[in-house]
Amino acid sequence: MLKAITAAACLGAPLVLVTGARTFHLHPAAISAALVVIVIGSIVITAALVQSAAPPVVQSRRADGFAVPRVAVRRALIIGAGKVGRNLAESLCAGGTHQVVGFVDEDLTHASHADTGSEPILGTRGEVLALVERHRVQDVFVAYAPTWQQQLAEQLETADPGIRIWVVPTAYEAAMQMGCVEGAGDIALVRLVGDFHRSRERLKRVFDLAAASLGLFLLAPVMLLVALLVRFSSRGPVVFAQERTGRDGNRFMLFKFRTMVEDAEAGTGPMLAQGEKDPRLTKIGRWLRLVRIDEIPQLWNVIRGEMSLVGPRPERPHFVRRYEAMLPSYSKRHRVRPGITGLAQILGGYHTDARDKHRFDLIYASHLSLWLDLEILLRTVGVVLRPRRNSSTNS
Repeated sequence: MLKAITAAACLGAPLVLVTGARTFHLHPAAISAALVVIVIGSIVITAALVQSAAPPVVQSRRADGFAVPRVAVRRALIIGAGKVGRNLAESLCAGGTHQVVGFVDEDLTHASHADTGSEPILGTRGEVLALVERHRVQDVFVAYAPTWQQQLAEQLETADPGIRIWVVPTAYEAAMQMGCVEGAGDIALVRLVGDFHRSRERLKRVFDLAAASLGLFLLAPVMLLVALLVRFSSRGPVVFAQERTGRDGNRFMLFKFRTMVEDAEAGTGPMLAQGEKDPRLTKIGRWLRLVRIDEIPQLWNVIRGEMSLVGPRPERPHFVRRYEAMLPSYSKRHRVRPGITGLAQILGGYHTDARDKHRFDLIYASHLSLWLDLEILLRTVGVVLRPRRNSSTNS
């Protein structure tokens, strides 16, 4: 109950302030300062609430009287039955957190090198999906297997320690949640993108609400000017609404200032944007896209909970179906709310390939944090102030 009252106070304060300002004719500078204080206060209060809402640890008692956490044993399947895989199995079983049902390996001769022989090789990589279902597997561990790329990188580093090596990550590598590193015995484990911490999501949501409300208030004059320019420069509505795919695949209507001629896709069907050279752009629309001002109405989508300030850009259902057929891991980007800006927007451009944008989206989803959001927002300001023409990539 206390959390609900506090949250309502944090989110309702900006509305009360604006109403009071109109009634008592407060100075705009005082209003802006008060809103900034409300934003910071909302974040601090929410962080404290999240911390206090952490669930207690369920404990049991050992024979010697010491309290130990009671952990449910999970069924595990290990890909790779070599030395690392076997050591991992021993560590998991010794820790009491997992029951290893078996291994998956292409080389069946590894079965003869098992130290204990208690966990069998159940099949090959092509049978993993069937094995997971058959043995009710909850966790899959992919054991370490050096690739030729890693071996080459190690050779280069040994030959010249001063050399810098850059890697284009696969979707698998981009999805690694480096913020969630654990250990099983002496073996380091990195989890792929999975469930996100609720505390991070709550903090991110409160920040989005406060910042979007403040943004709409401060940018109201700019929005009015842009609306007039769009209205009197070309035929059609001022605000353009289009269906997009959001979190968990849910669809919503995204709002933008109209930058193209009316019925731009009437004769072509759905088409991807072609950057500043797109012939469908109006004169005002070309400038709006260059400085990203056409995205301002999406602050309303943020307040409604359909979007976040930072996240993967939402695509239309037509293109989502195309990308899901082309990229098996594409649906992972829908585990987070789509954003007005993101890694792909500050490091890429309109012509960035869908696969490259997908890597950026997975990297963001696997490193989700408020600090990363703040960094992306600050860099977005730089992109707006220094727009890059004909850009495709940026280091």
